[in-house]
Amino acid sequence: MNIANIGKLIQEKATSESNVKQTEITEKEILISNHLITLLVELSNSDSYVIETEDSLEHSDHIDPDPDYSIETTGEEEEQVGHCDFTLEYMQKVVDFARPGIAFTTIQHEYPRVTHRMQLKRFREYVENNGNRRQKLDRVEIFVLNKFDDARANSLPVHEVDIQRWALYQARAEGLDDFTASHHWLINFKRRNRISSRRVTKFICKREAADRSLIEKSGDQFVQEVTKQLPKYKLDVVLNADQSSFHYELASNRTLSYVGEKTTYLSVKSVNALTHSYTVMPVISAAGCLINPVFICLQEPTGRFPITKSILSVSNVVVTCSKSGKLTTSLFEYWIREVLNKVTNSRFLLLMDQWSPHTDITAYENNLNRGQTCKLMVIPGKTTSTKQPCDVYFFRQWKELTKRIYHRVALDQLDVDLRNRDAIIKLQSLVHNQLSSAIFRPLISFAWSSCGYIPQQYPEFLNVIEVCFSFKLDNCSENNCGESAFICCSHCRRTLCFEHFFIVYHFH
Repeated sequence: MNIANIGKLIQEKATSESNVKQTEITEKEILISNHLITLLVELSNSDSYVIETEDSLEHSDHIDPDPDYSIETTGEEEEQVGHCDFTLEYMQKVVDFARPGIAFTTIQHEYPRVTHRMQLKRFREYVENNGNRRQKLDRVEIFVLNKFDDARANSLPVHEVDIQRWALYQARAEGLDDFTASHHWLINFKRRNRISSRRVTKFICKREAADRSLIEKSGDQFVQEVTKQLPKYKLDVVLNADQSSFHYELASNRTLSYVGEKTTYLSVKSVNALTHSYTVMPVISAAGCLINPVFICLQEPTGRFPITKSILSVSNVVVTCSKSGKLTTSLFEYWIREVLNKVTNSRFLLLMDQWSPHTDITAYENNLNRGQTCKLMVIPGKTTSTKQPCDVYFFRQWKELTKRIYHRVALDQLDVDLRNRDAIIKLQSLVHNQLSSAIFRPLISFAWSSCGYIPQQYPEFLNVIEVCFSFKLDNCSENNCGESAFICCSHCRRTLCFEHFFIVYHFH
């Protein structure tokens, strides 16, 4: 029977049913009906049309071609026997109890979940095989994860082939002879345990890796000692100072460029300036304040500033120099007199690292001349990255702001040489001034709380990028200035171009 005959039969059947309410058929409805019937007849007699089909990439839920695939579960694994789930431990208890001569009714009375005799047979099979496949795969994963944790705890390199090798070893011990540690299993293992390839950022010797637990313990003990002393001081006079080196030219080690280029070049004014550095030494308090002034030690070939040229003088910078650009014992004593001596005229608590001039209490006693009492506490070695507030997050913000200035000068090819003395002093003065704003107090306080010295004072805070470089206004807010905005001042919240910020010296 063709499609046309089917259409006519349906029409006749519909009109002949006695229980169908008859309505008057309009001329328009008759025309539409005839048109549809004609289309059906043409389709049934035509061989030119194509039926489109759609292929799906989805697989059936109950089919997985990978023999290493295992369903992710949490908690204690259970095996379904009949319509009930049983753990391997539960089945072991039932099997141990069901000794020869024990009636099944007695077993049911002791273990009500056992409802029929066939379950006992299944229990014995699973216990004899030490669990089902899923449970064995779980034990393989636990074994591999333990091996991975041990390796990384000792700072040893681990690669994908090592994970697969450990998995295969344990699979053989579990009797999973068909387990292959496939790429599919490896990807799932890494995803479940949040494991990924990471670039090595620091190399340490084997002895240091072995002593890391002792180092962490000494750091924690130091934090406990500091917290015992804190109630005796106001947070404004709980201080931390540290040195940080800055290259005379800061260049980004990443850039956008074209895919496929063999060598990516970056232009700098002086390659030599990328390796020579000077020292910046700020002081921060546990109250979240950046102390004024900041100490800078520049590098001079003779160890002295030339007497023929004056040095830029600004209110928030104390500047000195040495042949290396690093502090010496005498320059550190100069820092005590010119910076630390101006912080307070009462007793204060000072956290310093283990550099030998830092730990000499007599240096403080001989150079503090305002009657101050310094309680010096020395941060244990190799713990400064986690226990020194300046190192924890704060210096990163300082250098981010500094790099933004260098980047704008380089990209726009501005006629500014940030390698000379006055430019460096002006740059570090502006950076110090921006970070001295009250808007950054939560950020500095976070550096202390993340070390564990004080409870977190502020639930949220803004970093340098969010405060100074995230703004909607594209133009400089100075009158009659059409230049694009470079920075949003942390004090007055005005957007400024590079000239009105750096050249004009926007200082609060």
